[in-house]
Amino acid sequence: MTSFPSAPEIGSLAPLQLPPVERTTLDNGLAVALVPSGSIPKAIVRLILPFGTGTEGPEETWLTRLLGDYVKEGAGDLDTSELADAVARMGGRLNVNVEEDTTSVGASVLSEHAPALVRLLATVAQAPRSPESELERLVADLGRRLDYARSQPG
Repeated sequence: MTSFPSAPEIGSLAPLQLPPVERTTLDNGLAVALVPSGSIPKAIVRLILPFGTGTEGPEETWLTRLLGDYVKEGAGDLDTSELADAVARMGGRLNVNVEEDTTSVGASVLSEHAPALVRLLATVAQAPRSPESELERLVADLGRRLDYARSQPG
């Protein structure tokens, strides 16, 4: 029988210094947290909404995912390409993540563009475009994603 060497001793843990979190609430009730981190001039801005796939009813399966796809179809005066281009000009890409409990919309951009990104995300949240002409395509895309997911083992 082969004997294995004993495990090395675990050293002491290095102290963990988390950056301070600045929290505020805007006049409209939106809670904001600012966490400065590192020296790279990037800003990560996320709007976190309190609903996700876990909040869907039995007849609403993937409705939140459809909403997440719809968000990328434009906002305010911007169509889907213009919205993507606006974020790209800031050095980022619009991200929509649908989780079980939350849905987030955001981007990582060059820090000088953070105020413009906040305004753009406000437009996305308050004035999304939901072109009816795109609904059939988006539903079909979800169907293909579901078919693919079902074809995977596990």
